[in-house]
Amino acid sequence: MKSVSPVWFDLIENWERIEDLYYQSPVDDEGEAIPTEADDLIKKIIKQTLAKLDGMKPGERQCYIYLRSLGLGEVVFEPDGNQTPDFLIDGKIAVEQTDLVEQFADADGKVRPLDGDCIAIWRTIKQIFSGMGLAQDGKSWVVSLVFSRPIPDMKAIKKQLPKLLVEKTQKNNTSEEISFNLSESFEVRVKRHVGSLKHLYHLGFTSDNDAGGLVMAKMENTLAWSIEKKTNTLEKSGRKYPINWLVICDRLIVGDCYDYEVEQIRKAIGRPTGFDRIIILKYNKPEILFEL
Repeated sequence: MKSVSPVWFDLIENWERIEDLYYQSPVDDEGEAIPTEADDLIKKIIKQTLAKLDGMKPGERQCYIYLRSLGLGEVVFEPDGNQTPDFLIDGKIAVEQTDLVEQFADADGKVRPLDGDCIAIWRTIKQIFSGMGLAQDGKSWVVSLVFSRPIPDMKAIKKQLPKLLVEKTQKNNTSEEISFNLSESFEVRVKRHVGSLKHLYHLGFTSDNDAGGLVMAKMENTLAWSIEKKTNTLEKSGRKYPINWLVICDRLIVGDCYDYEVEQIRKAIGRPTGFDRIIILKYNKPEILFEL
């Protein structure tokens, strides 16, 4: 199915009421309806739906659209508050949602998503550059980062990076790239920008050397980790509803899978017993990639 706005689901569910209000509306001098109440209801529905979606993360929104498209009944987000399940369909199907992202094992063996570090770095660098002032005399610099784990503490980055940037760039008038390290695993590359940017320093590219690899191999590992984590969550919270699903949204950008690749993943992971259905959705689409 094509991606459909959740607003349309809500409008369709209320269409008979909207239509009744439209035909009950007064008419103007030319006999055309003046659908004031119908318009007000449409605006109210749109406002309520957008407010509902505003509290969801991208993966949750994608999952919500998919669940609504099934037509199995009312879909409620966080029916029991900020705890499991994430969604409830028709009062009986509990749905947990998670994203399929690359994982990284710390030195102590703890597994966590790679994108968490990238987001923390991006926010820290943006904050640093915003506080270092605007471009001066048409001069600005593009700063790129190449890193792997372990990553320096964000406090250390905030303390060291501004000082080193000023030291390395204030006397440099060439167009050659400058390179220095904050640690053995965190390299900073700085290059003079042709033409002025708003701020003196601007974030260019970031390269995570721990990311990448064979997509199917990554998918097997991350699927197994995601399913185990969500199964543990389900067991700890107790089975409050008779039917339990797990919906996993692809963030590895896998694309379509061949049948033999799906079978390979199924054999590697097996059939987990914690959930009645395990559904993997395509990247940024409310469509099934495959089921386990």
